[in-house]
Amino acid sequence: MNERFNQLSAQHDHLRTVIAIQRERLGETTNDIERQLSGVDRGVRLVRGIMRNPAVIVGAVALVAALGPRRLLGWVSRGAVLYTTAKRLRRAVR
Repeated sequence: MNERFNQLSAQHDHLRTVIAIQRERLGETTNDIERQLSGVDRGVRLVRGIMRNPAVIVGAVALVAALGPRRLLGWVSRGAVLYTTAKRLRRAVR
């Protein structure tokens, strides 16, 4: 009986250790997800703020009308490439 108790006690300790490791990993994963979603939240807030301002909407329509959709799309795609490159360089420097 005493040997069985020792086995169960050892198994219980082992399971508690496994649970502690799993909790730690879950916490790390949760922090990563929250960090990634915070960037999305900032973007959504920015877009909502811009969309609330009618002058910005009128200005965007005027810009598309003045430059033409193709030229504007080219500028936007080049800007996206530059932004992505700058972001990667910043990460590499850290």
